[in-house]
Amino acid sequence: MTWQNRNPYELLEIEQSATIDEIEKAKKLQLSAWHPDKFPNNEFKQIAGERTQAINDAYKKLQNRD
Repeated sequence: MTWQNRNPYELLEIEQSATIDEIEKAKKLQLSAWHPDKFPNNEFKQIAGERTQAINDAYKKLQNRD
């Protein structure tokens, strides 16, 4: 399964009942953990880049969930 196809709640590691503030905090935490510059290997940098894009997409989906 690619990062893009994962459940946005699972990707951000939050409950479905999370508030918008909790969603934003989870996004920032995940982006910090998966920043491509943290990985010395180019293959890992690419994976991290894909994951950060998926994290941003998940945040956008959940931001407009109402």
